[in-house]
Amino acid sequence: MPAAQVLDSHALLALLGDESGAEAVAAILEKAGLRDQPVHMTEANYAEVQHIIRRKDGDAAWRTIAGEPASIGNPSR
Repeated sequence: MPAAQVLDSHALLALLGDESGAEAVAAILEKAGLRDQPVHMTEANYAEVQHIIRRKDGDAAWRTIAGEPASIGNPSR
C-alpha cells in the first residue's frame, strides 16, 4: 500500500489559484481518487487556506470552495 499523500496550504492554494505546481497537485488528487485513497491536510493548513481565501476573495468565495451554499452565512464569525 502506498504512503498517504499529505498536502500543505501552498499546494492547495496553487491548485485553487491555477499557479505554478497546480498540475502536479491535480495529478496527485486524481491518482488518489482513482485508487480511492485519501489525501490528507492538517487542520492548521486547512485553516490557513480558509483565511487566505477569505481575506483575498471574501466569504462567498470560501463558501463556494468549501461546498457550502453561498446564501448561508456563518453567524459565529
